[in-house]
Amino acid sequence: MPRSPPLKSASSQSQPVGQPQNLVEKIVQRYAVDLSPGQRVHSGDFVFIQPGHVLTHDNTAAVMSK
Repeated sequence: MPRSPPLKSASSQSQPVGQPQNLVEKIVQRYAVDLSPGQRVHSGDFVFIQPGHVLTHDNTAAVMSK
């Protein structure tokens, strides 16, 4: 059975130093969890985020905590 490739973390992405971030990368950078100091998020990285606010609909609010 073939093995799956390992997930990339934010630190495994090879980006040139000083590479500017796009808008989505900046938003994810702000809410990313467990990043090392100075670590930058770039497209293709797998990260966990803790959003400040969540938009929901009346029908989905009851299951949001799950």
